[in-house]
Amino acid sequence: MLTWPRMDGLGFLWNHRGVAGYAAIVFFAGMTAAWPVMKFRVRFLSTFPVAFLTWIRVVLGNDPSLPKMALFIFGFNSVAMFVYMSAGIIRGLPWIVAFWTGLNIGVVMARASDLDAFAYPGHPADHKVEQSAAGMAIAVLCFLLTLSLELPCFWFSIAMGISLSTDTSVGSLTDIWLVRAKVYATFIVPALFISAVAESRAISGIR
Repeated sequence: MLTWPRMDGLGFLWNHRGVAGYAAIVFFAGMTAAWPVMKFRVRFLSTFPVAFLTWIRVVLGNDPSLPKMALFIFGFNSVAMFVYMSAGIIRGLPWIVAFWTGLNIGVVMARASDLDAFAYPGHPADHKVEQSAAGMAIAVLCFLLTLSLELPCFWFSIAMGISLSTDTSVGSLTDIWLVRAKVYATFIVPALFISAVAESRAISGIR
């Protein structure tokens, strides 16, 4: 079992780097699979991302404020990734989640021009806002920060979920899950909060 000086938790997370790397490969395989899904118009695989974005539009309303957007992104991501990690009690399920998530993101990227009105509630697709080069640079940097935090958080959450059903640590399944829950709360959640703020700033900057 994991004792709890903070560095032990970080070491526990770091020990999942190999599995997280494989989770990243499966994730990008899902993104790649979006191409044939769109090419051959596999509607039952491409409908969900659009429906999900529509739901986001309803929840956030027109022209949401940066704090509202950040809280929504943080709340959704932190809950969703925790569920993905906990799904590891069913062996193999986190791998499916990694592929499915990559596929959904790939579909959204493939339909980016069609979904512009969904991505930016309250702003028509042809609406352009003049802004300074500095403002755009900040938006781009925030976008890159989001990618550098959110994707690794997802991959490491999946990795901890994968090892949940194969962990040989002494203790019950509940004990093994609690170790991961504590690591998740200590390291993943704060990173997701920073990522959510950066993502909201990036979206606000390019609307």
